[in-house]
Amino acid sequence: MKNSFVEITEDFIETLESLISEEMVRHKVPGASIAIVKNDQIIYQESFGARDLEGNLPATPITLFNIASCTKSIICLAIMKLEEQGKLDRHDPISKYIPCKLGFTDDPITIHHLMAHTSGIPEIVGGIAHLDLAMEAKIEVPFIPFMSWNDFFRHINGASEYVSERPGNRFYYQNYGYTMLGRIIEVVSGDNLPNFIKKSILSPLQMKQSTFLKEELDKLEEVSLAYKMSDQEKRIEKTSYYRENEQFGYAPGGLFSSVVELANLIIMYLQRGRYQGTEIIQSDKIDAMFTRYFKEIPNSQLYSPTIGHFGEAGYGYGLAIHEDFFGQRLVHHSGSWIGASAWVAMLPELHLGVVFLSNKHPSPRMLALSTLAMLIGVDVKKEFPLFRSRDHLEKLAGEYELYKGVGKMKLTTKGGLLFYKFDYWGIDAPLIPLESDNDVITLSYYLLTEVGGKDPIEFEIDEKGTIWMHHERLKWKKVRDL
Repeated sequence: MKNSFVEITEDFIETLESLISEEMVRHKVPGASIAIVKNDQIIYQESFGARDLEGNLPATPITLFNIASCTKSIICLAIMKLEEQGKLDRHDPISKYIPCKLGFTDDPITIHHLMAHTSGIPEIVGGIAHLDLAMEAKIEVPFIPFMSWNDFFRHINGASEYVSERPGNRFYYQNYGYTMLGRIIEVVSGDNLPNFIKKSILSPLQMKQSTFLKEELDKLEEVSLAYKMSDQEKRIEKTSYYRENEQFGYAPGGLFSSVVELANLIIMYLQRGRYQGTEIIQSDKIDAMFTRYFKEIPNSQLYSPTIGHFGEAGYGYGLAIHEDFFGQRLVHHSGSWIGASAWVAMLPELHLGVVFLSNKHPSPRMLALSTLAMLIGVDVKKEFPLFRSRDHLEKLAGEYELYKGVGKMKLTTKGGLLFYKFDYWGIDAPLIPLESDNDVITLSYYLLTEVGGKDPIEFEIDEKGTIWMHHERLKWKKVRDL
């Protein structure tokens, strides 16, 4: 177990900043910011690259980025605040507040289920809520009127055949469940969502610049532009965060903030509801947010958002929870949107937290977790899953040839997998780790055959460091990296 805090020395900062710079180059990210929190203080903050490439303007720790789904825990804080005020109960049926007719009359969907993504509602909105961005991304979606709350619930309520799971039984990450939570906040508070969040959460936490509203952002200088890769993935180009029908995107991921202001949120979480000596929310409400809420079935995607390297996984209220992050409990959330990528992460028992924000997705946002690991003494290049698996796969990837080049093929990497492309045999498929735990750190893989069998692939690294790949009658030699 890693349980001691590593002091932030000049060597630590040099290692961290070199890692961030390397990863930004790899992911072609224009700008990013990071902040580290210990107890009730920011102990490190830094920015890299540009918030505006055309204007040659640097990112700074006060630069506002879209924090995307990192917004979700703030929405849950608002719900818990309303519960604290006696205005709702998180176990109330959502039909008490909004005209959602989905689910089972004898087992209704509650506010709790929406916060924990266990309502049983799968994704039923998708791109149609953001037609402008769907068209920009060249995604074909039907034209469905979707501008008013009547439109929203008319669409939602038409999807009853898609809701077959009882609440609490399956984890469906549901952005528009959070849209419904936002609407519940408005109905109960009698205020619009941006204003209620500002009054009840942002202002008490001195998050003075943070906002949902484009008209407020337009008045500020320190706002990052959004970027994406061109269609040919060869150059970075400007895009837009904004949607035509903003109100549906506020609660799932519409907040803009900076690392220094989001650090205040982390401080409040680590202090169990207090900020600078003032109680923002009762400590038991924070404890409830940090609790995993659905049954676990080993090796089943039905009840867990992820099955991976950090112990039993689950979801609280607007926050994911892993029980064994190098021996520590990890509470965190990522966020991604067109032109935005974010991660907030905490080790509550060590009172440590990290915020990472950037202006392009994908980005090296997992550096928030890597930084936490470094802070407890982990050699991330050797021990952190991202770097271990990626380095291993990139070592195997490359161009391969048969004897005297009579056959040629390529192994590429994408999405944490190796892909085998050999045109002569018509192979263009992923290699699957042969081990039962599907660990990619292996030299034994297989291809799925047409009749459902496993076609073995075995790698060999000889004493000279040459990489060979054995497949059926073929022995391939790696001749160059990609």
